[in-house]
Amino acid sequence: LNLMEAAKVRTGQPIRTACAYQQGLMIALLAVRPLRIRNFLALELGRTLLADGTGYSMVFGADELKMAQNGALNEPFPEALLPHLGLFLAVYRPTLLRQGDAKQARPATNHLWIDRYGAPMQEPAMRVTIKTVTGRAFGKAVWPHLFRDCLATSVAIEQPALMHIASVMLGHTSLQTIQKHYNQAKMLEAGQKYTKALTQMRSDIVVKMQGQ
Repeated sequence: LNLMEAAKVRTGQPIRTACAYQQGLMIALLAVRPLRIRNFLALELGRTLLADGTGYSMVFGADELKMAQNGALNEPFPEALLPHLGLFLAVYRPTLLRQGDAKQARPATNHLWIDRYGAPMQEPAMRVTIKTVTGRAFGKAVWPHLFRDCLATSVAIEQPALMHIASVMLGHTSLQTIQKHYNQAKMLEAGQKYTKALTQMRSDIVVKMQGQ
C-alpha cells in the first residue's frame, strides 16, 4: 500500500512510476489472495479477471488449476484493493502498455500485469521483482510461494479451527498439505510457552535468592 501511495505522488519518469504502482498492487494482492504463480500471472481482463457489476472476480477453470479435481476457482477480487485496481487500470497499466519500441508492432494484450516494455509480464521477471521489492521494503525477501505458506501458517496460529478455510483458499484437495503448517504453528506455540516458563522460573529464582 505504501508503494502505491508513494507512486501516486512521484513526478517525472512515468514508466518507473507505473512499475512501482504495479509492484505495490501485486504484493498487496498476493498478501490476501495468494494464488499460485501460474494463475497469478494469467490474470487477464475479460477472461480470468471478470467485472461483475460491483467489482471483479478471479475465475479459473479446472484445467487451469494445479489440482483440477477441485473444480473451478472463483474468488472475488479483494474489496479493499478495488480502488487501487481501478486506478491501475485507468492510469498506470495504460502507461506500461505504451512503452517499448514504437517501431515494434505488439499485439494487444488483456493480461493484467505488464512489463516495462509493454508486453505481458513473464514468470521469471515477476519472481525477481517480487523478491527484490519485498526484500527492500521488509528487510526479508518474500517469494511468491511464501505468500501461500504465510497464509496457511497465519491461520494455523490465529484461527486453528478454520484450517479448512485456508485449505480451500489455497486449492488443496485435502487437509494433508495444510497439516504441516498446523504442526509448525503448534511448535511455535510450544516454544513460546517454554520460553515463558523459563523466564518465570528465572524470575522466581532471583526473587528467592534476594529473599535469602
